[in-house]
Amino acid sequence: MRVLCSMAVRHLLTDLAESAQGTRGVRTSPVVVTSVGGVTAREMIATKDCADVAVLADGAIRSLEREGHILPGTVTPLVVSDMVAAVPEDDGASPRPDGTAFADADGLRGALLEARSIGYSTGPSGRALLSMIDGWGLRPALDDRLVQAPAGVPVAELIASGTVSLGFQQRSELTGASGVKVLGALPADCAVKSVFSMGAAARAVDTRAARSLIAEWASPRTGRMRLAHGFELP
Repeated sequence: MRVLCSMAVRHLLTDLAESAQGTRGVRTSPVVVTSVGGVTAREMIATKDCADVAVLADGAIRSLEREGHILPGTVTPLVVSDMVAAVPEDDGASPRPDGTAFADADGLRGALLEARSIGYSTGPSGRALLSMIDGWGLRPALDDRLVQAPAGVPVAELIASGTVSLGFQQRSELTGASGVKVLGALPADCAVKSVFSMGAAARAVDTRAARSLIAEWASPRTGRMRLAHGFELP
């Protein structure tokens, strides 16, 4: 069983794959997880026989379904992830008591304007950040300080190396990363949450097993594991 996913869910899927061994419908087929950047994963599903199940941002999965690359009716939400802000580990900033990185949207805007450089991803969190910046009219002031991580490269690498002084990405990508201090989620008035969904690939070798795996991973039995990886349940 081949599972192709974006980087944000790779650690969770590795653990789910281990637990899937012996699951009805897939017990004779080891679950192999391959993770790449979301943009690359979408292109691979659309053009190659590379996976039986895909796990990507919900919008990407549903567009692949509309194009005929994901089997109709198999798209199933797996987790919800919030976007967090982070800085290099030696930065003097501290997380707020309420778990948010900034008090409100004004605080986020101020941090963006003060940052030496700002890291963001090619995925849904990056697109959401740029949309907010554009909506606030800050793109002209920030454009030369915005640093997009290459596809498949975590923003954590940019933060830890000092390439950027402030970074934003899915919580699962930044939590526990070496050299990175997570400040917390964005405040309620500008919070960003992304849904990651599963779907059976149209080129799946065994569509019945693919559907079985999707049903198993979406079941309440895996809820605790999904929460343990820092996600919310859909």
